[in-house]
Amino acid sequence: MNTYLTTKDEKSCCGCLSCVYSCPTGAISVENRFDAFAFPTVDAAKCVGCDKCRKVCPNDCAEAVISPIRRTFALKHKSDETRKRSSSGGAFTAISDCLMEDGYKVYGAVFDGTYRHVMHVGSASKDDRDRMRISKYVESSLKDVYPALKAELDAGQRVFFTGTPCQVAGLKAFLGKEYDSLFTMDFVCHGVFSPKLMSDYIELLSNGSKIAYFAFRDKTNSTWEASEKPTIQCEDTSNLRYLPYCYRLISRSFGHRPSCSACKYAQSSRPSDITVGDLWSAGWLCPELKDDLGVSFLSVNTDKGQALLDHLKESCTLRELDKEKAVSSAEHLNRPSRPSYINDMFWKYYKRHSPRKTIELYGGDSLKSKLMRKPFEYINAKRR
Repeated sequence: MNTYLTTKDEKSCCGCLSCVYSCPTGAISVENRFDAFAFPTVDAAKCVGCDKCRKVCPNDCAEAVISPIRRTFALKHKSDETRKRSSSGGAFTAISDCLMEDGYKVYGAVFDGTYRHVMHVGSASKDDRDRMRISKYVESSLKDVYPALKAELDAGQRVFFTGTPCQVAGLKAFLGKEYDSLFTMDFVCHGVFSPKLMSDYIELLSNGSKIAYFAFRDKTNSTWEASEKPTIQCEDTSNLRYLPYCYRLISRSFGHRPSCSACKYAQSSRPSDITVGDLWSAGWLCPELKDDLGVSFLSVNTDKGQALLDHLKESCTLRELDKEKAVSSAEHLNRPSRPSYINDMFWKYYKRHSPRKTIELYGGDSLKSKLMRKPFEYINAKRR
């Protein structure tokens, strides 16, 4: 049994909470940590040793819920406006449009009204669906989502669930059986960012003002390839502000969940019907499709995914890609995100100093920041 509940190894828990909602005696709850990542904890007095928590843990059941990638595609939505409002080529919008027309309810990650927290919600509304577009990068809360989704499936509701690979795997393990009425989509995941770090950073930047707009990926005044600039706008100003520190922290793996560097789903076998992501290699895999608004990577992993392809052709341009080349060009279909070997140091510093001082030091490009990171960047490079 290699779950977090027995080993306390933080790398063995992805925070899906399937164990919490599967426990028949309610012995498992969520503990509150400084970094705000969700981890389960057991009340030994209530535990009856049934082992259900292990059986539904994505860390223990990966082989049971994954399927090899069958085919790979470049996808570009035919609506330029849709692609402007998407992280890359508009794959999620196209897929959800097809499924919603067939009566599916969509579950995905959204920001709350303050933009300080990310959570999963379910909705049949296209307005709510549109809030699920654009990469969030932060760990989303799955509080009460799995039980609610199961109840809807059992009542005959069709459901489209989209999330990180481990969230999809956690859902499938929790459900315990296949549902013809469930369609799942994951994405090529780089790892999830600390909810506390996100909340503190937004609080710092807003300076008490109400936020009108925030996005990790913004094409308003930028191209797809240069869109990885977190952008914020407060209600008391019309100006968009770019936030370089935020993206640098993410790209340097500071504040990532510990399990992300040991992810069992960063491979070419997937837990979902379809996998999507940015096709950064579009320039050499399908140069005729590449432009400034973005191209999506899409892989078909199951019969359900294959059946959806014909419906996507109405709203999207699709090009089948050489599977080996497409998979090899996506780093996180081959290996997990590389851990920062100073992540512990980062959190110790964060606890002792202000969020501003920590974020500017670890996310900055000052001489002090560079000197502090240099030895560890060398170690990271040697271990690749």
